[in-house]
Amino acid sequence: MWLPFICLAAGALLAPLIKPWSDCLLKYTLFLLLFGLGTRIGINRALLASIPRLGVESFAVCLMASAASIVLVILWGSLFLNNHTAGSRDDETNSYRQDFRRELLFILSVVIFLGIGMVSGYFFASSERLVLPLINLSLVIIYVSVGVGLKDGIGGLKNSPHKSAYIFLPLVITAGSIAGGFLAGFFMNSNFNTAGAIGGGMGYYSLTMAVVTQKAGIEMGLVAFLANFMREVMTFFLSPLLARVSALAPIALGGATTMDTTLAMMKRCLGEEYAILAFCSGAVLTLITPFLLMFLLSL
Repeated sequence: MWLPFICLAAGALLAPLIKPWSDCLLKYTLFLLLFGLGTRIGINRALLASIPRLGVESFAVCLMASAASIVLVILWGSLFLNNHTAGSRDDETNSYRQDFRRELLFILSVVIFLGIGMVSGYFFASSERLVLPLINLSLVIIYVSVGVGLKDGIGGLKNSPHKSAYIFLPLVITAGSIAGGFLAGFFMNSNFNTAGAIGGGMGYYSLTMAVVTQKAGIEMGLVAFLANFMREVMTFFLSPLLARVSALAPIALGGATTMDTTLAMMKRCLGEEYAILAFCSGAVLTLITPFLLMFLLSL
């Protein structure tokens, strides 16, 4: 139970030493974890046959958590903020295209590693005893790498000139995401707490997958990964359109990812001022997500 928190703390303490490699370490370890999960899925023929159902469940959680978060944030903004509209920006087009291509390459890599693992498990069932240590090692490395990001998030909040006001936006995003997860769990006849936790991952797919896999099993871990990965992908595709409705909507959709992977998209669509807000919101969500997931899954 305490292993994730110990690893997160270790990552924060070791941040000055491992920060230059933490992003690559997280990305490639995620691929390793996906290979391990894919192998276990391939070995389990019943789980393999249930992938279409899990895909539908993942999409439902992603859609409802994202929609509830966006609607709640827009309502909150209309009540408590004087102006939260922003038009789409046309500058930094080259940067946007590079980020978009990078995201597509990453999506392809995810599919490849998960697929290779499934094929490996399907044809080499004897590899199961080697996969579990691989998955556990991957989880430890992911937690440590995430700990580095937590320290960055704390530093960003300390340097923010509006940190007292910015704290409310991530809380609204969190409430909407969890409520949407609960709603998806109700319609899909899934475990409420697990569905709420998956929705509460807010795009933080690496950590959410790790925690849910550890607490609720590999099937729900796969749902957690797919739902939150879809949310990040949707942020890249839909942010320019949502920015025309409200500057807060892309931030709500991006969730925890607006601190890092989708920050460039926030800056392009919303401008510098809202990009700072997006970063601070993502930093707060990054900080609270591990504890939120542990709490929801322990109920």
